[in-house]
Amino acid sequence: MIRAESLEKYLHVAPHLTPRNPELTSPVLRHPDVQPKNIFISQDYRVTGLIDWQHAVVLPMLLDAGIPRSFQNYKDAEPRCFTSPTSTN
Repeated sequence: MIRAESLEKYLHVAPHLTPRNPELTSPVLRHPDVQPKNIFISQDYRVTGLIDWQHAVVLPMLLDAGIPRSFQNYKDAEPRCFTSPTSTN
């Protein structure tokens, strides 16, 4: 019975978890490591390449900002993503 109640509560809240503006839910390509050493420039200053794509993802626009620096742990094995907690039971 408790699970059914939780599901009902979730279904009541779920429509309000994402924005109604379709522009904010449209997919975008995010390269999380754009910095000078990853951008190749030609002699005439045109961008000719972009490297270091291993953490690139396609996400809805509303998630494109990534994890705020204040929450980022660069020493963590998975520094650019949130990991679901595991149960200790």
